Amino acid sequence: MNKLEPRRLTREQAPAFARTMELCFGNVATEQDVAAIVAEDFEQDWAIGVHDGGDLVATACATPLELTLPAGPGRPFPVLGVAGVTCVGVLPTHRRRGLLRQMMAYQLAQFREREIPVAILTASESVIYGRFGYGLASSHQSLEIATRRSAFRELPYLALPGEGRVHIVGKDEAAKVLPSLHAEARVLRPGEIDRAEARWTGILDDPERHRHGTSARMYVVHEDATGKPDGYASYRFQYQADGPSRGHRVVVVEDIYSLVAPVQARLWRYLLDLDLVEELRTGARPVDETLRWMLADPRQLRTTGLGDMLWAKLVDIPAALSARGYAASTELVLEVRGAGERLGRYRLETGPGAADCRRAKAGEKTDLVLGLGDLAAVYLGGCRPSVQAAAGRVQEARPGALARADAAFTGPLAPFCGTHF
Repeated sequence: MNKLEPRRLTREQAPAFARTMELCFGNVATEQDVAAIVAEDFEQDWAIGVHDGGDLVATACATPLELTLPAGPGRPFPVLGVAGVTCVGVLPTHRRRGLLRQMMAYQLAQFREREIPVAILTASESVIYGRFGYGLASSHQSLEIATRRSAFRELPYLALPGEGRVHIVGKDEAAKVLPSLHAEARVLRPGEIDRAEARWTGILDDPERHRHGTSARMYVVHEDATGKPDGYASYRFQYQADGPSRGHRVVVVEDIYSLVAPVQARLWRYLLDLDLVEELRTGARPVDETLRWMLADPRQLRTTGLGDMLWAKLVDIPAALSARGYAASTELVLEVRGAGERLGRYRLETGPGAADCRRAKAGEKTDLVLGLGDLAAVYLGGCRPSVQAAAGRVQEARPGALARADAAFTGPLAPFCGTHF
């Protein structure tokens, strides 16, 4: 009998990797799909698979990413090099054999060997990764509003100096402007990640399989009074026969990024005012999306979905906790448990400019007891430690520790990741 265990894959095995991964998710990959997956997701240094005889039956990979972290008051958001876990799948013929667990253990050894402090992923099923030490680190919502009911209230504090302009750009112009604009915008909110050139190529190619019955993607860029781009949005049109009028037309918003809040408001207004459009729907948006608070009638904006986005695992707890900023100065000793790993106790000291985390010494009393996934849930500021405690996931070992942890871990913005990987 063949011994089924993960091994590194070669560049020559990349097409098989792409086809197997797609089969794991119920898809038959075309040659175009294979080329796109290999370009965007196959990292030879990270790609692993399990073979049964000559057949590849399970896959996993990771890609190097930069993750934006919470900042201290008045400070820029720091970024951290992390591993983005992707393309994880096991063929239906080989499930329930422990292959996923083996691949997760193999990856963890890779991360530790390469001194990766944090791993992140987006999960196809939310119950899978908790048992491997990942926790829900950021969420998103989807929104919907009838455009005829989308009037803004007066927004006296969102005035822009100078007029600026909004203009539609084609694919070629978008390729020149959007990557650098996104790079500036994504460091303004915790949870965002960078987009490599190959991912931008995949986005701008806009293959038919990504459209799901909607139009080709369109792009609009906002420029300030000097002509410098400072915001953009991407969107599609969708036609529905069952709307209130014949040819019900919907605009589906994908990306919307800006460098300053007034530009965000202008981009929303542009999208809501598109001719012949009766309804606006969004893909993933931050849970603290500001659009609701700009509307004259906030009730008209409906939340149509709330879901998980980033799952995170703190591979190197001291390095991960030392890398982010904190909203308050405090000292906490955290006893971290779970995921079948020997984790231990850590002393975290936060200050206005920097944080330091190390192994706790004997005699330093524990403040909070929590699982590794629960630590990940508060890491980006997406959930307060006191909420985790109320849900029975965090224990306050010393009175007042939860209040101090809430004050320190809370971020100025809800974490959000607008990039699938």
